[in-house]
Amino acid sequence: MAVIKTLARLLVSLRRGTKKLVLVSSDFVALALLLWGVISFRYRELYVPSEPAAVALFALAPTFGVAAIAYRRLYHEITRFLTPQFHVMLASTVFFAGLAWSATVFVAGQHGIPRSAAAAFVFTFVFIAPILLVVLRQIAARFLSVVDTDRRASAMVGLKPKKIVVVGCGENALRFLGSQLNASYSVVALIDDAPAQVGRSVHGIPVRSFSHLPRILELENIHEVIIASGNPSDEQTLDAIKSLRAIGISVRTYNEVTFNPIERSNALILRHYDIFDVLQRRLIPPNIERLRDSFHGSRILVTGAGGSIGSELVMQLLSCEPHLIVLLDNSEVAIHRIFLKSQDWVDRSGSATAIEPVLASILDQRRLDMVLSTWRIDTVFHAAALKHVPLLEREPRAAVVTNVLGTHIIAEAAIRHGVRRLVLVSTDKAVNPVSVMGATKRAAELIVAEAGQRSHNGIICSSVRFGNVLGSSGSVVERFLDQIAAGGPVTVTDPEMTRYFMTVEEASCLVMEAAALARGGEIFNLDMGQPYSILALAKTMINLAGHAVRSDEAPDGIEIKFTGIRPGERLFETLADSDQSAVGTAHPRIKMIKSELVQPSHIQHHIEKLKQATENGNDTVIINLLNSLIETQPHAGQVVFLKGLAPHANPN
Repeated sequence: MAVIKTLARLLVSLRRGTKKLVLVSSDFVALALLLWGVISFRYRELYVPSEPAAVALFALAPTFGVAAIAYRRLYHEITRFLTPQFHVMLASTVFFAGLAWSATVFVAGQHGIPRSAAAAFVFTFVFIAPILLVVLRQIAARFLSVVDTDRRASAMVGLKPKKIVVVGCGENALRFLGSQLNASYSVVALIDDAPAQVGRSVHGIPVRSFSHLPRILELENIHEVIIASGNPSDEQTLDAIKSLRAIGISVRTYNEVTFNPIERSNALILRHYDIFDVLQRRLIPPNIERLRDSFHGSRILVTGAGGSIGSELVMQLLSCEPHLIVLLDNSEVAIHRIFLKSQDWVDRSGSATAIEPVLASILDQRRLDMVLSTWRIDTVFHAAALKHVPLLEREPRAAVVTNVLGTHIIAEAAIRHGVRRLVLVSTDKAVNPVSVMGATKRAAELIVAEAGQRSHNGIICSSVRFGNVLGSSGSVVERFLDQIAAGGPVTVTDPEMTRYFMTVEEASCLVMEAAALARGGEIFNLDMGQPYSILALAKTMINLAGHAVRSDEAPDGIEIKFTGIRPGERLFETLADSDQSAVGTAHPRIKMIKSELVQPSHIQHHIEKLKQATENGNDTVIINLLNSLIETQPHAGQVVFLKGLAPHANPN
């Protein structure tokens, strides 16, 4: 037994790549031995292939099996903790691999393999091989489980394990039970309402329904509940979390949350359950090959690199191993933070990517020229912008200077220095804009499109639109958290208001994917899923914090107060104009609109006028010029996008 434990610990301690190699090798040997055994049984003697063709066909059998398993990514699973669904996938994969090999045998004419024996070989590989590999996986899981048993036992020495309940009994729950995190816990029960699961047990842990949860909490003195269900945002789970928070029980989640650029995979982590889990959808892993083809060895400039999107773009780009990333921002604190974070990543990973921080404004044309020429930049991600709608309604001059004139400076510099790719990070508020912020971003889209049309060196210019980013500075989620912490009220502008939401990780990754797909002149729309009610968001966040929404039944709850729509806001957002049709791309969550042709004279004329107006500080003139600029094909009777906007009087 000691030898078994030692060997099991050795296997578990191996690096992930080495473990996969062990699995691949063992599968190849097992399939080869199985086929050899059947052929030898058929001949009643030890079989030795007599012809090279027979040797090749013999070797193809395990090769087909291993290749099919690898193609289905089944070597990524943790062997000591596999699900019934995995075994079904494994068996079906090997079954079809066996059919493919059998067809090859018959097409090749069975050189060196008698036709009378071929049927037996086919039967063996098609029907017995899947069973063999499933059985071997189960034996291996039992063999390796002694490591988890020892780990939990050693964790209990001198320490009383925390009693917990795990919600879910699917793949995520199984992974949690088999992870290092489980060493200091005693799982009392798994909670799941699926009829096929309730009443069963998983590794000796009973599966109970949600209705049993209050009783379990009372009898077992539970310290914490961990949400490990595949859908942590379903209504039943949310109701349970609300009740748990109300009685002071800690709730955490063990779930796939984001694409991790360091591990290059979606990561399962244990953290406190919050609104991100409610709004988040299942992520689609990025196309690493396409991204590496586009950005590997590139010299990249990210403007606004210290912001929410800019900083995440930097971290995601690092996984593509560019030659250089220049971080440009006018905030000392922000640029210092992302520089340290990205440099730490480079040091830990051993990457050869160089990181260069530049503390400067995008309005500083000379500094920008120096950056582009000194480091020979070939790709620019332009994420620097002012973005807060109500504030920019009061400050149209600042909005135009940064979002419009700043983008023009970037685009002109990109043309002068032969940049190969320019990507503008845009917004859904640029669609039929009714706010200063939306109008400036629409103007920025036109400037970028016109630059691509005018450049003689074939610069690929594109814009990427998406909605609200969870966790960004000044976001509604951040505001609601502050208001709930203060005891309320939570302010909602209108009960009918909805917004699209996306995590900063997914948004940044999709911006990169869109940039890789760009061929010039596109506006890309990111699939934001379904719009979410802001009122529902407020109620859910209050409940997740362990509070009730104030009502007749809960007079001490947190109040929700309606304040009315603020200047520049609208009830609903959209990602495309009504007269524009978005078409699909190679990525399921990215759609494309072909940008219309823009008259260069129209752009240049309005840029000069806007420069003069911003120097004079006349808000009314600025807004009128902005209106005229985003009318890309001006003619009599054209509808004004910023209709009804009353500019604030300039005190100067």
